[in-house]
Parts: sequence; C-alpha cells; structure tokens
Amino acid sequence: MLHNLKHKLQHRNNFNTHISINTVDVAQNGDVYIGGTTETDAGSGFPNVTPSTGCTVYSQYKHSAQPAFIAKFDASNQLVWATTFGIDTTVIYDLKVNSANELFITGSVQAYNNANFPVQREFSNDYQQSFGGGTADAFVAKFNNCLELKWSTFVGGANLDVANAIEISEGSPASSKTSNVLTYTYLSGITKSDNLSFPIQSNGNTNSINDNSLGGTQDAFIAGFNTSNQKTWTTFVGGSNIDEIDDMEFGRAGTLFIAGASKSTDFLNVPYTGAYNQTQLENTAGGNDYDAVVIALDGMSNFSKVWSTYFGGNTSITGYRSDDYAYGITTSNMNVYIGGETWSYNNFPWSADLITYPGAYYQPYLEGNFSQDGFLAQFDLGLTPVLVEELVKNDEDGFLVYPNPSNGMVYFMIDEKLVKNNQKLNIQVFDIQGKEIISKPINTNSYEDLSLNLSHVSTGMYFVKLTGENLNKSQKVIINH
Repeated sequence: MLHNLKHKLQHRNNFNTHISINTVDVAQNGDVYIGGTTETDAGSGFPNVTPSTGCTVYSQYKHSAQPAFIAKFDASNQLVWATTFGIDTTVIYDLKVNSANELFITGSVQAYNNANFPVQREFSNDYQQSFGGGTADAFVAKFNNCLELKWSTFVGGANLDVANAIEISEGSPASSKTSNVLTYTYLSGITKSDNLSFPIQSNGNTNSINDNSLGGTQDAFIAGFNTSNQKTWTTFVGGSNIDEIDDMEFGRAGTLFIAGASKSTDFLNVPYTGAYNQTQLENTAGGNDYDAVVIALDGMSNFSKVWSTYFGGNTSITGYRSDDYAYGITTSNMNVYIGGETWSYNNFPWSADLITYPGAYYQPYLEGNFSQDGFLAQFDLGLTPVLVEELVKNDEDGFLVYPNPSNGMVYFMIDEKLVKNNQKLNIQVFDIQGKEIISKPINTNSYEDLSLNLSHVSTGMYFVKLTGENLNKSQKVIINH
C-alpha cells in the first residue's frame, strides 16, 4: 500500500518528486495519513492539495530545501490533502491519529532558519518554547479533523534533540465529540542536551523513570503532555553511555511498551517474574556495542516501571561490530513484537516455538559474513496488565476490579461486548453505608479513565458500580492502607 501511495504523490500532475515516507497511521474511518520528507518544495514540485472543509486548512507554500510533508488519503486511496511542513531539513518521524481524526506529528527541526518554523498555540497555557539550540530540536504538532494547525512547539535543549516516536491516549470527549477528543500526547527519542537546558520535569512518581541527569554523551528521553498541551513529564532514559528510543506503543490495560538501543552497561534493568530478562549488555571483543532494549511502563499508575531488558548478542572476532537495534514495537493480546536489525554473530537470543507454530519461518543465524540482518522477536510477557485482560474476557460479569485488596489505587477493565452495547458508561463508588464516594463518566478508549484513586478513603469494604444504558454491575473491593 505504501508503494501505491508514494506513487500517487510522486506522479500527481506529472511531477517527479522524491518522497521519503517515514510513518503511516490509519484512522478509524479508513483514512490513511503518511509523513516524511521531500527533496522538493511547495513552490516547485510538491503536489499540494488543499481540500474545502469550511476551515482554514493548513497548507504551506514556502520554499524550503528539504521540508517535511504530510498527506492524507481517503479509504479508497484517493489523495485528499498534501502539504509540506516546516522549514529546511524538517523531518517527520512519526504520527498518530485519534478517534476524532485529529492528527499528531513529531520529528526534528534543524537549527538553520528555525525562526520560520510554524509554532502555534491552541490554549493560552499550553507548552511553548523557542528553539533550544544546538543542531536540531524535537517538535510536536497537532491538527484537528478539519486539518487546521492547532498546536505546534519545539521541545529540546541546547544540543541535539530528535523525537523518533509519538503515542497518544484519549481522555474524556470534549463538548464537540466529532471535532475534538481530549488527548494525552507522549514523545520519545534522543537528546544530547544536559539537564541545565533540556526541559526536565518529574511526574511525581518515585517508581517511574524520573532521571534528571544526562548520562554519557546521549540519552533517550520521554516527554508527556496533558489534554491542555501542558508538559507533565520529561525525563532522560539511559545509563552512562549512549542510549536511544526508536518506537513506543500503548498495549491494552495501559502498558506503554518502548523499544530502542543502548551501549550503557548500566541501562535500566527491571526484571519481571516469568518474563524474558537479559540482565547485561553483550560485549564484543573490541568493546561494547549496542544491544536492543525493551521497556514496559504502567500507564495506569503514572508510568511505574514494570519490566525492562536488553536483547542482543555479540561477536567473538575482534574488530567486527555486534550492534543490535529495536526500531519498532507493537502489541497484540498477550504478545509484544519488536523488529530491528542485528550484526551479532554469536549468542543472539534466537528462539522458535515450532510446536505451537509449526511451519513458522525461522532463521537462527546471520545470512551474510559479519553483516547485518533484520530480526523479529515475539514476547509472551505474562505481565499483570495483560493477564488482567484475559481474566476480564473469561469473567462471567465482564467487569473486573483489581488489585483486590488494594492500598488505594484501583483499576478496572470492561469486556468489549459491554462497551459496544453501552455508549455512555458511568462508574460509582459507595461505602458500606450506601454513601456515594465517587461518580464519574468514563471513556473506555482512555487508560487514564480506567482507574480510581481511593487513597483518601478509610480502610474497609467498598462497592464499585458500573452502569450504562443496558448495564448495571457492581464489584466489591477492599481498601487496606
């Protein structure tokens, strides 16, 4: 499909434009959004298409040497919107579309001519910063479903900063559900900026990643923004050498899975019982090269650390590299998949369950002579949030509250069949006297909405009630501080 879309862009109106597609996402209605870079500009060759939506559709006709571009195709692959974005050598590395067809993009902006980058405020108090310095800054931008640019800002410090990945989590719908959904936004990538210039901000969770010190010459980073585009969390991620994050994705039950690579022997190590755990960097004969790394954070408990591991091998021959990189990550039910490339000739963790998957493709070696191959790995993690999803599917009520007993934070999951039959859902908490403690509407697309903070109530038994148009279910929960 990407080849066909690229062909439509390159040859529309007989232009021969070089297009590099870095990212793609498909909206719920089947619209396809792509982003990347182009070697032409809006004034001499790029096929700008500006649809009539009744709004001020973003369309850039500035001359730039290598701007980024965004394009939208409808479900039948017809090009309906295409525009360049940014200034010289702006790159879009990732984009996501929410359920209201709002588009979120991220990437990097080179220092040259940065004053002409299209910064934009959506709210009076949303996060805004000027270009931080160095060779490049990361950026984040948001377009509404009418294709208007609503929010755009630099994110970075005084050195190199690049955002490789963006992920979103939806909160409660705004008053105009068809045009705006309250969305939490998360960026990740690499930074060489120190803590004096990079906009570090703790999320207040001592069990999360809140590292305010640059380790080595380059760390990975994560940045989070709330539904009002305010920065709520920014942290370095890494050890004492070079580290990067290349991709991330929310799995079910709010677990944020992150993939990247590290040269640090002291990278974050969080073992989890029953999960794959490689506790140390595999070293080459000539020193340490990169290993892939995978991290899981619990998005429903303010991104508490759940699990992390190295993933890679080495070579026994001096002078040959043994780098391993995880460039992509995705989830499906009980499994997490990572993909990347490896130079490791020895000890790469090849594995195949050919009993469960007879006939599965399996190549447990490098095809070339000390060159790289791609790899694909599947993890059956057995992490609690994933197991809870399976429990709720098997639960006869289709409504599960956990953990039980709890020390204050309570999470709940709802079977998809109940969600489909009930458009409006409400959660209530009552004490044993029948007094209502909490009542709020919930949006099942939001990880943040599937939790209750009962840390302020007294120790004892409470009833959690779920109601909808065709629904009335309750569960008991014990709070034990």
